[in-house]
Amino acid sequence: MKKLLFISLLVSILGVSCKKSDPTPTPTPTPTPEPDKYMSLTPGSSWNYQTVDTSNNNSNYTITSSNTDTLIGSKTYHIFNSTDTSGASESYYNITGNDYSQFASLGAQLAGYELIYLKEKATAGATWTTPFMTTQVSGGQNVEIKADIVNTIDSTDLKMTVNNISYTNVVKVKTEIKNASIKVFITPTISIPLTVTVAQNTFNYYAPKYGKIKGHNELKISVQGQGTIIDNNSTTTLLSANIVK
Repeated sequence: MKKLLFISLLVSILGVSCKKSDPTPTPTPTPTPEPDKYMSLTPGSSWNYQTVDTSNNNSNYTITSSNTDTLIGSKTYHIFNSTDTSGASESYYNITGNDYSQFASLGAQLAGYELIYLKEKATAGATWTTPFMTTQVSGGQNVEIKADIVNTIDSTDLKMTVNNISYTNVVKVKTEIKNASIKVFITPTISIPLTVTVAQNTFNYYAPKYGKIKGHNELKISVQGQGTIIDNNSTTTLLSANIVK
């Protein structure tokens, strides 16, 4: 009996010692979520803005991301539909790497141009320049307009509250118009330069996922012989947004 008990105990011990132990499970790493871009191109996303000028004139407009892209030059732009009291229009945006671009149309008689308005990972003090040049016919004569649009990252990682909504990691961008010039061509080879005076104080604020949340624009342009041709002082505020994932 003792012998049988010993054998049974030995078999039990051998059984336990020879059993494979379950390996410690390796935890599945949680993927690090991609940080939100500073604008959503997802169809259906929408933004409601209000612009107030120095005369306290309010104008509201809505921008909605469409489900359509368009090719302008060699670059693909996403189409946004804008609506305000004057009707509907389209705007065109592109995100390539860390560069955020808008293709701006200046009207049927003027060529549009691409403007990089934000560089996502640029540090405070970074600057970039977009040369601008267009021609138009005025009074039967060709008028050439040139300028440099200079953008500077004024501040990063800001915290802001806009319309009672808190935002973090906000980037503040300063925009300036420099080296503005206008020439009136009497003949293809003879031109008359006009003095252009620009006074400007323009800042835009961008937040992850939402894009532009606020903008302040003070711009006054005077041209020799024409007086003041642009006098704009306004603030644009994001009232609400519906960002589709």
